[in-house]
Amino acid sequence: MKTTNYINEQGHLTELGQMLYADAMKIEKVGKLPEELSEHVLDCDYCNGSVRSLYLLIADLDYPIQQHPVLDIAEKSELSLSDSSDNLDDLLQQLMADAVVIPAYEKLMETQAAYRNEDAIGIQLTQPTENQLCKDGIDFHFTTSENRLLTLTIENHEKKVFRQKFEAGTTHIRVDFQPEADFPAGLYYWKLVLKGKK
Repeated sequence: MKTTNYINEQGHLTELGQMLYADAMKIEKVGKLPEELSEHVLDCDYCNGSVRSLYLLIADLDYPIQQHPVLDIAEKSELSLSDSSDNLDDLLQQLMADAVVIPAYEKLMETQAAYRNEDAIGIQLTQPTENQLCKDGIDFHFTTSENRLLTLTIENHEKKVFRQKFEAGTTHIRVDFQPEADFPAGLYYWKLVLKGKK
């Protein structure tokens, strides 16, 4: 049995394959999946059921994706997904490897979520959403009734940091991922605070 990043030794989808297929269903881009992946799900009842179960888990999650890092790669070149499957495999593996979680920050987010529910923070954020995928940059849209300076900090597990202060009354911040060397692929944490708040 030939194994790939999408098919395991038992002839079924790997976890990676299942996740990519469910993600494609979620954002309605199944037609952009690698051919071996889409054909396998059509032919295998077991994997078809597994993918649909995974899709049902994420179907109601709100994570708008402007450009998918794997499924939209064909839009940036003349190659089709089937022609560049090795590159896709490498890219997907790299994205997963780079998404390093910081446990302390994850715990802090749980605490902050409870704090926000008490309306104690003073900032109402509409974008970005939780676990949003970003490519060239990220937009922050928010409102606040407090007339204070704002500080935005963005950080990953390597302590790569973007930090900047903004005038009171700011409601939109655009952070372009330039220079690219300062924003390697991976998972980022951000914090937007009012002066005098934590």
